[in-house]
Amino acid sequence: MVFNGQLVREVPRMGCLLYARYGDRIGSIIMHHDYHSPRIASLLERALAGGGRESVGFDLANSPLEGLRDTEPSYYQYQPLACFSDVAQGYILLRPASSLTPCLWMKDYVSAEMFGRHRPFYGFICEQSVHSPAQVNQIAERKKLRF
Repeated sequence: MVFNGQLVREVPRMGCLLYARYGDRIGSIIMHHDYHSPRIASLLERALAGGGRESVGFDLANSPLEGLRDTEPSYYQYQPLACFSDVAQGYILLRPASSLTPCLWMKDYVSAEMFGRHRPFYGFICEQSVHSPAQVNQIAERKKLRF
């Protein structure tokens, strides 16, 4: 979370919550898109097109791409040591970002059990106190949140 141009705390993404509970049994894979890191997405699309391939999936660790940084996303701007392999362990590119269509919020996605286990996460993501899974679902649908 950024306040007055300073990183005041990191965003607790769902992968972080799962990693805290399950350790190395959990990994994160980025599905190709261009809304968080347009420069890296563009680089990967150009490389894939140049190699004559339509899709690709790979591990970021120990790859030539693991140390990439994009100056636009906040997780790079405010964390000078963060690199591509810190964001996820793997990457899947099925088609260029320009041909992707955004998904819609699934009605009643956040269940009572999910809400009970991860209420602080949902409050943070919704940027307000939340009191029920129905409230989280309404806010997420209205704000078009992505988890």
